[in-house]
Amino acid sequence: MSGENDFARRQEPQRFSGSVDAARVSLLQATLDGVQHGVCMFDAGGRIAAFNKRYIELMALPARDLLGMSLPDLFRLRKTAGRFDHDPDEIFAKVRSYVAAGNAMTHTVESCDGRALRVTNRPVSGGGWVATIEDMTELKAFEAERERQRQFLNEVLDNVPVMVVVKDPIDRKFLHANRAAETFWGFSRTEVIGKTLHEVFPGRSTDTIDRLDVEALASGVGIAPEVHNSAIAPIDGHLVTTRRHAVRDADGKPRYLVSVIENVTELVRLEQELGRDRMFLNQIVDNVPTTIVVKDVRTRRYVLVNQAAVEHFGIPREGIVGKTAHEVFNKAHADIIEQHDAELLRSGGSMSFKDYAIETPGGVGRVIAVKKLIVRDSADEPQFVIGVIEDVTARKQSEERIARLAHYDALTGLPNRVFFREQLDQALRRVKRGEKLALLFLDLDKFKEVNDTLGHQGGDELLKTVAGRLRSCVRETDIVSRLGGDEFAIVQTDVPDATAVIDLAERIHGVLRQFCELEGNRFSMDASIGIAMAPQDGTEADQLLKNADLAMYGAKADGRATYRFFEPNMDAAMKARRALEFDLRQAIMCGEFELHYQPLVNIRDKRIAGCEALMRWRHPTRGMVPPSEFIPVAEDAGIVNQLGEWALRTACMDAAQWRDDIIVTVNVSSVQFKNDSLVQLVMDALSESGLPPRRLELEITESVLLHDNETTMRVLHQLKKLGVRISMDDFGTGYSSLNYLRRFPFDKVKIDRSFIEHIASDASSLAIVQAVISIAKSRDIATTAEGVETKDQLELLRALGCTEMQGYLFSKPKPANELAHMLSDRPLARSVA
Repeated sequence: MSGENDFARRQEPQRFSGSVDAARVSLLQATLDGVQHGVCMFDAGGRIAAFNKRYIELMALPARDLLGMSLPDLFRLRKTAGRFDHDPDEIFAKVRSYVAAGNAMTHTVESCDGRALRVTNRPVSGGGWVATIEDMTELKAFEAERERQRQFLNEVLDNVPVMVVVKDPIDRKFLHANRAAETFWGFSRTEVIGKTLHEVFPGRSTDTIDRLDVEALASGVGIAPEVHNSAIAPIDGHLVTTRRHAVRDADGKPRYLVSVIENVTELVRLEQELGRDRMFLNQIVDNVPTTIVVKDVRTRRYVLVNQAAVEHFGIPREGIVGKTAHEVFNKAHADIIEQHDAELLRSGGSMSFKDYAIETPGGVGRVIAVKKLIVRDSADEPQFVIGVIEDVTARKQSEERIARLAHYDALTGLPNRVFFREQLDQALRRVKRGEKLALLFLDLDKFKEVNDTLGHQGGDELLKTVAGRLRSCVRETDIVSRLGGDEFAIVQTDVPDATAVIDLAERIHGVLRQFCELEGNRFSMDASIGIAMAPQDGTEADQLLKNADLAMYGAKADGRATYRFFEPNMDAAMKARRALEFDLRQAIMCGEFELHYQPLVNIRDKRIAGCEALMRWRHPTRGMVPPSEFIPVAEDAGIVNQLGEWALRTACMDAAQWRDDIIVTVNVSSVQFKNDSLVQLVMDALSESGLPPRRLELEITESVLLHDNETTMRVLHQLKKLGVRISMDDFGTGYSSLNYLRRFPFDKVKIDRSFIEHIASDASSLAIVQAVISIAKSRDIATTAEGVETKDQLELLRALGCTEMQGYLFSKPKPANELAHMLSDRPLARSVA
């Protein structure tokens, strides 16, 4: 028991030679402990690197002393216990020679408590080997069998190390008890037969045994054994397991109650009792859950199969017994069986054949492990081959699933970061032999915004769509991986030149920009792609990943939705970006931001109807930093909400000083819109400034409306109920603009400057603007054209019936203190109107 306690205290991951992370070690240890055989792993130096609990139980050695022990020292330790008669160094050298040659070595040793153990040493990569230990004591009993039929079975029955007793199902009197039961109880069977348990063991508490007997008789299946203290042991403290089964006649009535009891205190002999006739034997054997088949060596025909074998092979017993392997199985499987039998007979002992795939006669694919041994007759000639078959299909599938989870992303099925790193390392080894490769680092643009809008389930569906599209862009030799979140990586192998990489990057942009449908919304995605080439940008994985990451940030700095090749100065650019983020946070605390306002002009009466608030950053040393530089950094840094709140409060304060018919327009980002306190923030800003709600207009982008859920609509209607005006910004450039006009009563739509810019020269732009204005008029919605810079544009917009204009033709954005003279109640000068 001390060995078991030592083992329990050593549940932390074992340390192996080489670099293996703790999670894998824990997984390996858990896997080893789930194996029914003893397993011990040796490193290239012949030292013990890991072992499972079963190994300690079989070898009866102290767990705390084994880790790091060499094989010769292990042999010497066993030799000290008097159970090892060979030269430790000689055996060690023999094992090493087999392992070095890539061969397995099998030999039999005797455990410290006298059990026969078969040890199989198999080489593994790195020069070490794995030793598996099987307790052969049970199978050794069969080697003592001499006679073919009844004598063979009876000899096994009386020599098995388990107790087999049979009771009458009516009065529960003993009908039979084997020699093991006699030895365990200290009674002869003649003293037991014909008596009840209470009569044999007067004064003992047998309530539990009686209850389990009743359950077994009532059950249609055997009662699974559990380890428990024996209530009828001659000495207290004995642990036994008992399997009960009611043997029934043709009418289904219980004929016998069979109990198979094992004294697991000694952890030795296990066997079933064989009855006085073949039917009784088969009933007992049929309750063994492991598939067992017995084959006649001379005729090569099966003479015995248990019920587990019938279920395993999927055909009736008569379809197996009396037939050869080629008459039962397909040729491929039958050839393997005959080959294994031939190897077994040549070896003269017992053999194991591990984990090979078969198709059963019932047409089911399985993975099995087979143990085979020879039973000899009185002349010491091979008589029977016993096969014990373990169905390891579920275990193999579980191992494959675990391996896949360790190497593949569960959501997209792509290689994960760990597996990608291994594949990248392999590809870089080919680079050192002259091959070239490209590493493309992808970050989806504005994915967080889409994910927040659609919800995590919608975001997951989008990631799966992206993964599928990326796969469609690459060759079979290329590697696509999801590194985590919305980051993907592609290794393009055997790259002839940069042109091939550019082609791939453009294909990626092309497939990502294609529209997709998610939760009733139609939209497209894009990505910022950073590219690093090997060998010129690095030949080590860390360096190449870093450079591709820098290039990706360079693509984001260029406006996203593009690609950039790595350049040596990008490291400095990244440091500059981080410095800008630091300054940005300081600017919030130091009040370096200010609002400029660009007038919105009523095209009909040529008067200013309102002003749009636009944020500016006046840095003490950088000067005026444009929004195009700091807004993306603010988004990445997660401080857009702070800037948005400041802008809303300041704009309301400034507008409260203007003429009472002038509105102020404030942009609200999708990030702000998801803030649960947005409505309260608007109410507070209006209350603090005294600005009437009708003079505040909130501009939202279509991305806010991507997911038409109850929360989105509720917030919009709450704002509308306050009296605040709602405007849709950049109308026509997003996902499904026209559909949103039907879902919510907007006060205004702003026509994107990309359409206004070419309205005088491009017929399609003119048609789009005309259609937008027409639709807005039909719904009594005002229209604002942004980016108006020429009189021709103005005249066309006036002719089309556009409500307002905004642009440099009238005024650039100005600080609040410069607006006073422009907000007088007078029309524009004729020169610009």
